[in-house]
Amino acid sequence: MSWASSEARRLEGDRLQAQGQYEQALACYQQAIALEPANIYALNNMAVLLVEHNGAQDAEEICRRALSMRGDLAELHYNLGRALAKQERFHEAIAAYEHALDLAPNMAEAYNMLGNAWRALGIIDKAEHCYRQAVSLKPESAEFRVNRGLTALLQGRYEEGFADFERRFALAAVHLPPLPRGRPWHGEPLRGRTLLVRFEGGFGDTLHFLRYLTPIRAAGARVLLECQPELARLLSWCADADAVISAVRPNPPSEPFDFHVSLLSLPYHLWKTHGSLSQSVPYIKAPPKLERVWREKLTQKSDGLRVGVVWAGNPYYPNDKKRSCPIERFSSLFEVAEAAFYSLQKGGASEYAQPILRQWGVQDLSQELRDFADTAAAIAALDLVISVDTAVAHLAGAMGKPVWVLLPFSPDWRWGMTGGTTVWYPSMRLFRQTQRDDWQGVLEQVADQLRADLKSKDGLRPTSAAP
Repeated sequence: MSWASSEARRLEGDRLQAQGQYEQALACYQQAIALEPANIYALNNMAVLLVEHNGAQDAEEICRRALSMRGDLAELHYNLGRALAKQERFHEAIAAYEHALDLAPNMAEAYNMLGNAWRALGIIDKAEHCYRQAVSLKPESAEFRVNRGLTALLQGRYEEGFADFERRFALAAVHLPPLPRGRPWHGEPLRGRTLLVRFEGGFGDTLHFLRYLTPIRAAGARVLLECQPELARLLSWCADADAVISAVRPNPPSEPFDFHVSLLSLPYHLWKTHGSLSQSVPYIKAPPKLERVWREKLTQKSDGLRVGVVWAGNPYYPNDKKRSCPIERFSSLFEVAEAAFYSLQKGGASEYAQPILRQWGVQDLSQELRDFADTAAAIAALDLVISVDTAVAHLAGAMGKPVWVLLPFSPDWRWGMTGGTTVWYPSMRLFRQTQRDDWQGVLEQVADQLRADLKSKDGLRPTSAAP
């Protein structure tokens, strides 16, 4: 009787979890386990729920309890691996995934998660092998193909990587509002046609991929660029488009067009038709009048080397915890007395940092930066930008401004795994963590490099005021 009652509560928990009623589902699983402590399926499904809702430590304990009763179940080892990976205990997670695969060699999901763990540890060849195994077992999975593609992009295999990356539209996390007219563009001739290019992702994605409008226009297309409102004033001035539309989603643009395409899909289509990707930089510039205003402002504040800093990205970005750096770690940089520092940081991270900025005499520009047009003009008036991997880094790079980017141990695909330069922006230098989460070492390296450049006759020098 207790088993039947326990299973009834477990099944109700499964139903509630599928409907997104997580607290109610958790209560059902707890009731199922209270009725029958050996209900492995209730334990396993409760662990799945906890892993997905910030309960990784509890999920680990539940998986270990279940494994003490049924160590031969691959799914329990797999979910233990997920719980360990959520806690960033990647070596232990790898052992759990490999145990799951010993028991179930065709478990594609375990290969995918094993690839994620190797990727987090920076072992890219093993990560790619796992993703390839996952795709071979489950070729219809968009997630597995996207992961395989991102690993190819990380290694500079762009044609292969962008092809797999196109499968992202099948993922729930990637959504562009449907349009009532126009056709998706798949590389058809564009001469005499109008193409709506739609933004996708964050500000940095838009700024990075904006370069691909030029070859589209060169092919004879009339280009309408839909962008985030915060970018509209800047891009209306400098984007290589016939019109720039400030998006009001989910409402579609009112302008007529023949085709539409995501901005992030342009490299894939251009590679198919051109066999290479344009890398013409700079391709963004600040409005001249605004630039003169900002040059005058910053020249009045300091006549030394002017350095802009950004330490945090959008907190809603899934990997922001890894790419953003605590402002406290910038202390070693702010000790460089020969430079004047200016904060380009916006949002909650700027508000939190105010006491530290005052302590080090960092000029806070956040209240004067209304949108990216102001940020671009401020960057134009600076001598150097030092930033984590966020939109300001892309903006400075796209403007051809010297920019030093601080990268986590396992960086975004754009930056590769090694090297201090990038094909995307000639004026950019990369400073990488050599150990996971070691921002202190990165900032000390940056501070040493800044001092060396200031001493070198060929190093950075203050720019004069604008004419």
